Amino acid sequence: MNWTQIKRILSLRSLFSKWVVFFAIGATLIIFSVFLFVEAVVQSTVRSSGRWMPFLVNSAIQQLGDPPQLENALAVKTNGGITIRYEGPGVNWTTSEELPPLTGLKYKPFKKKFGVRVVSYHSIKYFLVKKQADLFLVRINRGFGEPSDHTDDFMVLALRILLVFFLSLLFFRWQIKPLRQLSEGLTLVSSGQIGHQLPGERTDELGDISRQFNQMSRQIEEMMQSRKQLLQDVSHELRSPLTRMRLSLAVMPDSQEKNELEADIAEMNDMLSSLLESSRLDRIDMDLKAEPTDILGLLRTIAKQIKRREPGIVVVSSLTKLVVTIDPDEIRIVINNLVDNALKYSAHQSQPVSLVAEKTKNKVQIRIRDHGPGIPAEDIPFLFEPFYRVDKSRSSKIDGHGLGLSICRKIVTAHKGTIQISSTENEGTEVVIELPL
Repeated sequence: MNWTQIKRILSLRSLFSKWVVFFAIGATLIIFSVFLFVEAVVQSTVRSSGRWMPFLVNSAIQQLGDPPQLENALAVKTNGGITIRYEGPGVNWTTSEELPPLTGLKYKPFKKKFGVRVVSYHSIKYFLVKKQADLFLVRINRGFGEPSDHTDDFMVLALRILLVFFLSLLFFRWQIKPLRQLSEGLTLVSSGQIGHQLPGERTDELGDISRQFNQMSRQIEEMMQSRKQLLQDVSHELRSPLTRMRLSLAVMPDSQEKNELEADIAEMNDMLSSLLESSRLDRIDMDLKAEPTDILGLLRTIAKQIKRREPGIVVVSSLTKLVVTIDPDEIRIVINNLVDNALKYSAHQSQPVSLVAEKTKNKVQIRIRDHGPGIPAEDIPFLFEPFYRVDKSRSSKIDGHGLGLSICRKIVTAHKGTIQISSTENEGTEVVIELPL
C-alpha cells in the first residue's frame, strides 16, 4: 500500500474506509439503543418499587421487635438486604456505618405514604419512619423490586435496531448502485449497444471501475466502427474488379472452367451485397418506413412464393388477421432469411417448416420451426455474429456467408423487438421473434 492509497482511505474516498466508518456508526447506534433499553428497565423497576416499598419498610420495622433489637435488625440486613439506623429514648444503633446520622440530618421531604417519609441525602434515597419516640432510617438495596412488564421497552429497542438495519440497507443499496449499473451496462453492450457509458462521478473504487468500463466501451465502439468502415470500403472497392471479371468471362467460350468462375464470382457478389446490406442496417433505426401491416398476410404471401420447396411450409394461427406497425420490406427480409435457413437444413422427407403467428398482451410473436439436424448448444450464443458458421452439424456445402442471422437481428432490434434461437440436436430448431404492437 503506497502513500496515495493511504491518503485516499483517510480522506473517506475509499470504499473500504466508508464501510468501516458506517459499521462503526451502526455498532454505536445499536449499543446506544441497548443502553437506553437497559436504563429504561432499571428506571421502570425503581418506579414500580416506589409503589410498594412503604409496605416493605413497615414490615422490616415490625420484625425488629418492641423495643427494637439490633440482633433482629442484623437478621433483616442479612436476609433482606435492608440496612436500618435506629434512634430511640436512650438507645441508638445502626446496621451500616454508611447510613447518615439522624441528628441534624437535613432533608427535603417530597412524599409520605403509610407513615413513611421518603428523604434524599447526597442523591441517595432513604425511608424515614417515626413511631412515637422511635425514629428509623431505612435503606433498601437497589435491585429489590417488583418485576415490571417491559414489553414497551422491548418494542422500542426492536424498532431502534430495525431502524439501524433499514438505514444500513439504504446505505449499502446506494453503495452498490454502481455495481448494478455495471451489470446493466454489460447486458446492454452484450446485446449490441456498443459505446454505452456509465455515470463515473464517484471517487472510490467503484467509480474507478465505472470509468474503466466507459473507456473499454469507447475503445470497443471505435474498433467496431473501424471494422464496419473497413468492410464497407472493401465491399465498394471490390465491386469494380468483380464487374470487370464478369465482363471478361462473358466473352470467353463456354467451358466447365468458365462456369466455375462465374459461380465463384456470383458468390463473391452475393457476399458483398450482404456486407453492404449489413452496413446499411447499422442506421436502419433512422430509415424505417413503419406502417400498419397484416403480418399474417405477409407470412402467407412468403409461404405461397416458396411452397414448392421441400419439405414444404405451413402457416399456423388462430387469427384471420394480425395488424402490427412494422416496415414490411425489412420484416420480409427477416422472414425470408429464416425460412430459407429452415428449408435448407431440413430433410426433404421431414415434416414441413411451420410458421406460427400469435398475439400476446402487447406483442406479436412469430415462430419458425424446422425438423432438421439441430444446432449444438455451444454454438447457439454465437449464431448472430457476422460470418459465424456451424460446420460441425450442418454441411459446409450449403450456400451462405454467415451474415443472414446478423442482418435479421439488426432489423428486429431496429423494430424494438427481440429474436431468439432454441435448438435440440437431431430434433430441430426454432426461431422466436417478438415485435411490439
